[in-house]
Amino acid sequence: MPIPEQLPIIEKQSISDRIYAQLRTWIVDGVLMPGEDIKDTELAGRLGVSRTPVREALCRLRDEGLISTSAAKWTRVAGIESTEIDQLFPIINSLESLALQQAMSCLDAEDVAKMRRENERIRKALFTGQFTEAAEANRAFHMIFIERSGNPELIQLIKRVKVKIRRLGTYYFSAHRIIPSSTLEEHEQLIHAIVAKDTDGARNILARHWDHVAARVRDAARNGRPS
Repeated sequence: MPIPEQLPIIEKQSISDRIYAQLRTWIVDGVLMPGEDIKDTELAGRLGVSRTPVREALCRLRDEGLISTSAAKWTRVAGIESTEIDQLFPIINSLESLALQQAMSCLDAEDVAKMRRENERIRKALFTGQFTEAAEANRAFHMIFIERSGNPELIQLIKRVKVKIRRLGTYYFSAHRIIPSSTLEEHEQLIHAIVAKDTDGARNILARHWDHVAARVRDAARNGRPS
């Protein structure tokens, strides 16, 4: 069988995917700040690639609301508005609540054990001031029940919204200090509700948790970015 003609296109797309992932990480982590100009030629040179995969990656990021453009005049990292807090948090609250509802019948002892391990990792990381580690463990905690929902469309929606929420956290909080002190106890309450197969109770706990996180970000937005 001859080599498929599409193979070079697959490779090009792979490069575009990697550039997209890298740029998104830089935007979310604050390496590329809101309002910062992006020049595709300069970026391509720095990354050692042609302009085509860079442009493709920038188009994807624009579609996700992380990049702003103006009729080929400029391309820059999208700004952050405090109104995003009231837009994004109700969405993630509803989406995760749905994921939890769909996952409840599937969550087992192994999942509960994983959630407890991640919560302990958060506790240790906060105690030692490793806030990035705490944020990673917090995301891993939530992804346990999100992935157990078995709903790939829902999972992808949640991931896309959470990218923007992570960006808010990076913008308003030094070293990812977005995690409120109530997180550990709320996680424990959520685990207990899951073990008890109390779907309504678990969803109520999760809703309160996201309300507390949103309130913390909202307070930071009112008081200005901390140093």
